Amino acid sequence: MIARITVSFIILAVFMIGCIKRVERPPRMDSTRYFPLSEGDAFVYTATPGEAIVTRQIDNLFTKTYYDSAGNEQAWEDYILRNDGVYLNNLAFGDARLPAVHFIPSLPFSPWSDFVGDTLLVTATEIRSDSVNSHLRIQVEYEIMAVERVTTPAGTFEDCIKVRMAYTPLGDAGQRLIAPEIYRWFAPDVGIVKFQTTLVTGELTRAVVGGFVYP
Repeated sequence: MIARITVSFIILAVFMIGCIKRVERPPRMDSTRYFPLSEGDAFVYTATPGEAIVTRQIDNLFTKTYYDSAGNEQAWEDYILRNDGVYLNNLAFGDARLPAVHFIPSLPFSPWSDFVGDTLLVTATEIRSDSVNSHLRIQVEYEIMAVERVTTPAGTFEDCIKVRMAYTPLGDAGQRLIAPEIYRWFAPDVGIVKFQTTLVTGELTRAVVGGFVYP
């Protein structure tokens, strides 16, 4: 009797396994397409900082420099290019009164997914080059808000990934150096074509990316 029951359970289990639908996870997208980096790439936006140029490349390290309308250097960002995307490593300002910032670990910057609603939560340390070398714990939340068409003065871009970044200091931040919430639209093979904070909205007006000129 017990043997017959055991055999029946085995047959039932085999039948159920045969009925289970296997769902393959879609392959990971190439997130570096949405934030390409090549020395000499240049971008001009309608809002501050106005112009951005990839001014230096050393192996997988890139520096992007921002300029105002008068050609004055406003800020620098250092990025690390990895197999799974682009990460923000350092942030510095042209204003000597503002400290440079180093992030440990480096913060994700390029979109990691094209699934609307997908989120990332990163806890890191922000090290400031002030008089006391301040260490500030931060939390950064990312969310994929949309995949949509975006039209700017530089043209119309399909399949742009809209990413929300919410930056929260875990303690007394003192002078805030990064906007608490930033929205960026990343176009494939171009990069950031639009950005928005509570204070400003900027759109791409022209660019040279990988030898291609927009518009």
